[in-house]
Amino acid sequence: MKQAYMSLLLLVFALAGCSETRDPGPASATTRKPNPPAQSSQRPVADSSAQPELPRFKGTPVKITVHDPGRGDSSKAVRNARAAFEKVERLASSRSPYYELKIPKDNSDAFAVSAETLRVVERAVFWTQRSGGAYNCVKGGKPDNVKIGFANRQVQLEPGCELDVSGLVIGAAVDAAARVLKQARIKCAEVEAGPVHFVMGKKESEKGSEKLQVEVVHPRRKGKVLGSLATTDSAVVHLADGGVYRGASVDPRDGSPVSGTLSVYTVARNAVDAQALAHALFVMGPGDGRSLIERVPSSEALMFSQIPDKPKELHTMITRGMQTEMKWKVKPRAGN
Repeated sequence: MKQAYMSLLLLVFALAGCSETRDPGPASATTRKPNPPAQSSQRPVADSSAQPELPRFKGTPVKITVHDPGRGDSSKAVRNARAAFEKVERLASSRSPYYELKIPKDNSDAFAVSAETLRVVERAVFWTQRSGGAYNCVKGGKPDNVKIGFANRQVQLEPGCELDVSGLVIGAAVDAAARVLKQARIKCAEVEAGPVHFVMGKKESEKGSEKLQVEVVHPRRKGKVLGSLATTDSAVVHLADGGVYRGASVDPRDGSPVSGTLSVYTVARNAVDAQALAHALFVMGPGDGRSLIERVPSSEALMFSQIPDKPKELHTMITRGMQTEMKWKVKPRAGN
């Protein structure tokens, strides 16, 4: 019996020794762990899972989510989408030699720009003209004073004018990233940066293909979700009076203060259009804003504003197409 007990004890010590060999414990101060692979910080994107937050774009947090990679390589696509953000950021930095989002006054020479900037300039001039200056990228002149040369990618201003499209830079970056994901054959994804949320494709579920949902929040009560908007292959932009991403405080048409508009949601085929439209509607208010929306195809809007002389009441303007896609948790009414 004693011999059997000693044999068992020796076996326990032997097993303990083996386990210590397999687990060396924490590395000592002089031991360096091997460097991780270069791509380890960019995790593959699983279905319905979000990337860790990307480095900020001009102070704005950015997130890319791939729900269905389709036939594409999601990890590579997200890396390239990051690079697209970085490229636009170089163009948007006033200290960069590549800066081209502002053309100064009295520069009548043709100004060569990148393809990304040319897209933004063309849409910015369009919205300046269509909104009657409620969104305005041409200072000291009119949209007709901007000549765009698509063949040679040049922009030319008439004397006395200044061009500034920097207010649409977040939309431009989101559009650039979305193009990368589409080119990579990603089937369903989202790109979010500050007030801009681009949705691509539909998400597969047990019920079939479904549009993705974008939250709509109360303009006065922080954190209160009123409902969600179902959308696909389009951008949603949200500007609020008291939020981080605000609409204009001054009407660029006459310099008068903007008042009454509390919150604006816009939907368009691309983020630059949705962002320019949101800026214009915030200035115009629900009345003139609705007439603008009706003249622009493939665009929708939701606006919350104060009723004159009744500051506690809430006025809601929503276009028919957006109403169809809204799922309300709490439908807003006057005074809520």
